[in-house]
Amino acid sequence: MANSDKNILITPSVGLSTNPTIKFNGANNTPTTLRVLDDGTVSFEGTAGQLFSISDGLTGSIFSVNDISGIPSIEVLDTGLVKLNQYGGSTVFGASAAIQNGSSINAKVSISTASATTPGLIIKGVSSQSANLQEWQNSSGTVLAYINSLGFTSIPAGLSVSGGGGQATALLSVAGASTVSSIIAKGAASQTANLQEWQDSTGTALTSISAAGLLTVQSIGSTSNISTYYGKMSANTQGAGFLGQISTVASSASTIGLVIRGATSQTANLQEWQNSAGTVLTSISPTGKLTSAVDASINGLTIGLGSGSISSNTAIGISALGSNTTGSGNTAVGAYAGTTNASTVDNTYIGKNAGYYSYGNYNVFIGSGAAFNGGSGSNNTYIGTWTGTGNNYSGCVFIGYNAGQNTTGNNQLVIANTSTATPLIGGDFSAKTLTFAGNATITSQATGTVGLIVKAIASQSANLQEWQDSSGTWLTSINSNGRLFLPRAEGIQFVGSPTTLRARIYSDNANRLIFETANSGYMSLEPTGALFISSAPDSSKLIIRASTSQTVDLQQWQDGYSSVLAKVGSSGQFLISPSNSSVTALTVKAATSQTANLTEWQDSSGTILTKIMSNGSLFVNSTGTSNDPITIQRASATRFKVDPYGNVFAGALTAGDVVNAISGTTAGIYTGTASNIGLVIKGSVSQTADLQQWQNSAGTKLAAVTKDAWLELGSSTAPAANSGVGGYLYVEGGALKYRGSSGTVTTIANA
Repeated sequence: MANSDKNILITPSVGLSTNPTIKFNGANNTPTTLRVLDDGTVSFEGTAGQLFSISDGLTGSIFSVNDISGIPSIEVLDTGLVKLNQYGGSTVFGASAAIQNGSSINAKVSISTASATTPGLIIKGVSSQSANLQEWQNSSGTVLAYINSLGFTSIPAGLSVSGGGGQATALLSVAGASTVSSIIAKGAASQTANLQEWQDSTGTALTSISAAGLLTVQSIGSTSNISTYYGKMSANTQGAGFLGQISTVASSASTIGLVIRGATSQTANLQEWQNSAGTVLTSISPTGKLTSAVDASINGLTIGLGSGSISSNTAIGISALGSNTTGSGNTAVGAYAGTTNASTVDNTYIGKNAGYYSYGNYNVFIGSGAAFNGGSGSNNTYIGTWTGTGNNYSGCVFIGYNAGQNTTGNNQLVIANTSTATPLIGGDFSAKTLTFAGNATITSQATGTVGLIVKAIASQSANLQEWQDSSGTWLTSINSNGRLFLPRAEGIQFVGSPTTLRARIYSDNANRLIFETANSGYMSLEPTGALFISSAPDSSKLIIRASTSQTVDLQQWQDGYSSVLAKVGSSGQFLISPSNSSVTALTVKAATSQTANLTEWQDSSGTILTKIMSNGSLFVNSTGTSNDPITIQRASATRFKVDPYGNVFAGALTAGDVVNAISGTTAGIYTGTASNIGLVIKGSVSQTADLQQWQNSAGTKLAAVTKDAWLELGSSTAPAANSGVGGYLYVEGGALKYRGSSGTVTTIANA
């Protein structure tokens, strides 16, 4: 219907004599009407009449489809009969059009298969079918040919199979095509009767093909049993006076003259050639193997056991082993292979001119021209064209085109594809050495295997491995003990690319082991055992990072007897334990013009709790009133303390104690009562001098408590001797240092 006007008109027929209708029409189209008749038939009608109808009746026509003129094309009756084109036309099954000759239809029924593997027509009989599956009849109904229920085809009038028409002049006439078998006679399972017979008028079989495919031709008189188009063949050669020969002439260049096909599970030979006594000289086995009891020569090609009278040689090729007279155990394949070999033994020559002018023993030469002019060399193996040409040595293995031509000496290995004197792979079997003139890649074949193993012999003295420059100068080696030796200046280099240095480990002329990075990182292990670390100004010199749940010390300093002198615990605590009582345990020496504190003690937020300032003053920052900022005890008894209010207590802290001098050299301060102050050093208003000083005998200030209560340690040099007590804590060059009992100096705080 037209896109601009589509109408569906429904006309009911309640109380009317007319049938209800549904009309489909458009502005520019011929309407189609669906009409429901009184008998329940649904009829689709056009302007020319009924197009098709469907009836729910049980008799007569149930379904019909008409052409445009109203003539039925398809009709289904209540009996199950389907009528197709009963008033003319052609019926086509499949995708093809009707078979026509020009504009005329030649066939009433055309069948087109769905695919190349789908049958065009299947006629399937019912169970116990007795009537024919198919018949061909003439106009009067007489059966001309049929296929019975067993599938046999009967054509009483004869069958002519050809490309043209006409009446058959024989009961069976087959004109085959070049790609189609004319006749196939297929036996039944366990066939015993002949597949085909040719009989005379009396029924006597003249020629037959048995169930096994054997052709039998009866001999008649003195004529040939089998005559081919171009020649004759006699199968009865004894007692009949025939020539005893078979002659076949192929009808064309593409035709096989003679085919001998074995039976299923053939065991006997397919063909034999015998002498007059019946002895098999040559045979072809059921598998096609050609076996000859004598030598064979084909147009100058010698095949057999030996050349001449030497029966233990094998030669194939023109003049192969052509000069052999007394040699044995030789094999030569190829024109002129080993042709000059007269008396040598156990050689193998494969290839044209292989071993030409070679007179040694126990050689294997494979390749055209291999070992050409090889002289008297023995025990060689050459593989490749012109390999080892002109080489007169023994015990060599050459592999590759022209390989070994410029190699001298016995027992050499060469793998190359040119005559180069520096092959890709070379070796010396006597010295047991192997050389590579190229890069080598070793790919491990399993995760549990070692890619390369260099194994020393017993009492190895030479290096296990060496790296040399082009002049053979040693660069790096692994000695017999497995130690890696590196050039001092280069050492081990770690690179991001062949030209980008990331880090290196090397030793300098001072015998220091140096670790160096590309971004100013530097660490050296001195010959004395000292460790020196240098880094960029904004980087830490040494970081020791604990593992998760660290329990052991982060770092320890030990003496020669493994006793711990100082350590940093797993939580970062620092302990100094000198082994010599005469040394200062910890010395912090200020730098020149030191301004920063020499030492600080801070809480977790970084707030300074206690510090020793640059002038040696001790500053304690008390943050509460419950604990004494400074307490000194002996035998669990407090001997000195500073309370949160700044009061200083010295002595036994018992009632009535005062500052006490012992033996005239030791001053003791004891409080008289619990409320007495043992020692108070109180500066005056605008105090400028130190509150306390420690001086030497000359009156030189060594340390002091300044007016601001800073502890000042004088700058000095390192103690020359170990402390008899424990160690020395001192300031040198502004840095706080400690010299332990063993003389080891530790910098606690830099200047």
